[in-house]
Amino acid sequence: MPEICINLDNTSPINSACRHYVVIPYSPPTSSAYYVMARVERKKLLMMVDSGCSQSIISCQGLKRIPESSYTKPIKVIGSGILADGSRSPLSGSTMIEFELDSKIFRQRFLIGDITNHVLLGLDFMEENHCMLDFTNATLNFEDLIVACCTVDGEPLNPNAIIGSMKRKTAQRCVGAG
Repeated sequence: MPEICINLDNTSPINSACRHYVVIPYSPPTSSAYYVMARVERKKLLMMVDSGCSQSIISCQGLKRIPESSYTKPIKVIGSGILADGSRSPLSGSTMIEFELDSKIFRQRFLIGDITNHVLLGLDFMEENHCMLDFTNATLNFEDLIVACCTVDGEPLNPNAIIGSMKRKTAQRCVGAG
């Protein structure tokens, strides 16, 4: 079985012999991650910003939480994504979703997969929209928009607490490895 076979541009047929890889980070929702609060037809949708994920992904549960009119009919996907730990996660489809961050509207293709976070905004989104995470200020910066990041609970993010926590964990691993 191929890793993933998907017709992303709707111009070429799905080829069962294609071998493209999608890296999907495997981690439960955590307070040491950067999220943005999106709106999909006036419904709030928490999205984890993850540059380690090569493609944006929405879970089946996440897709069920948004109005059907906000996304295109899913295209079937055959295969699986490769998680950061090397295991595989099944993918079932692909869809285009329209959502809003602050006052700006985006249309983004999402793979539909078996993930623990409901929505991952991946590297594809960041590259296509020329945006980057500002870890110092806990914002997602676009050329014409700055979006404040939040915690998994939707609370304002304290970047110093996250960066400090990451430094402590790294130091513990380094000391423990000695």
